[in-house]
Amino acid sequence: MKIQIYVLQHCVSCGRSAALGQAVASHFEDITVEVLNLDDPSIPRPDLVFAVPTFLLDGQLLCLGNQEEEWLVRRVRRMKQGLGAGRGASQY
Repeated sequence: MKIQIYVLQHCVSCGRSAALGQAVASHFEDITVEVLNLDDPSIPRPDLVFAVPTFLLDGQLLCLGNQEEEWLVRRVRRMKQGLGAGRGASQY
């Protein structure tokens, strides 16, 4: 599984997103993190990504913006169990 974090260079809050993603991934043996800078025109932007930072887990919306690490860990666990599919992040 992969956490993809979409950022922009000028985004102030995006600066801590990579470290947050790595911290969350450290709770799981099977998750890697990829940071994608949308300033690079070769990076495709999924339709789900309309703000930065945006966190996806295997192409599904994990969250918009930087959340607390503990919240993200719970959200990832639920998504891995299939409980997060098709639901908004705010429900977790």
